[in-house]
Amino acid sequence: MNITKLNKIQNLIIQIPNSKLQKSVKNSKYALTPDGKKIFAYQYYNKLNGICLIDFLKQSKEINKNDIKMISHFIIENHMLKNLIPDSIYEFRNPISKRHIETEYAKRLSLKDIIRSYNYQNWLEPFNEDEIFAESKNKHPQISSFIKPDGSTITFDKTNAIKVKMAIIDQGIFPARCIVEGAYSPIAKGQFKQYIKQIKNYNGGQNGTNK
Repeated sequence: MNITKLNKIQNLIIQIPNSKLQKSVKNSKYALTPDGKKIFAYQYYNKLNGICLIDFLKQSKEINKNDIKMISHFIIENHMLKNLIPDSIYEFRNPISKRHIETEYAKRLSLKDIIRSYNYQNWLEPFNEDEIFAESKNKHPQISSFIKPDGSTITFDKTNAIKVKMAIIDQGIFPARCIVEGAYSPIAKGQFKQYIKQIKNYNGGQNGTNK
């Protein structure tokens, strides 16, 4: 275990959630807004060179319980696990949200269960067009459409999504799923440059780039 890398993760988990980038969720310390996830993903891959977050928990024998708890709760509160509970469980539990029930349930999981349930298609993982646009009897491609300023429609199917992914890479940004999919709306509005600048230049609300 590289302690320096572990410290970088700790700092990101503590620093990124703040009044602007953290959701107001009861009993939550680490839940990020959509913008917070993009900022976290950008800085995470800048500092950790593509290491999967769950790998740190897999090396849990080398880190202390408090660090394990921090990373585990960050994963849980930001919904980075697979669908844990059948939809039928929620039928009689309104108005409690499905997300709230899942989060509270996940907090009772063992470390092994969290590792086993990790979703390798979550927002922090690399954008994988083959998986996202795969089609089967139980899964349909996740295609998004947006209205452009001229009234026309732009659809982000697999072909266009790959173009967005490559444009993100060309900007020197790791193509985390949340960053690629987050670019769809700005591209439709002709605001891609502003989108990239916002991600790169975030520095805790201060001017300048956080290196």
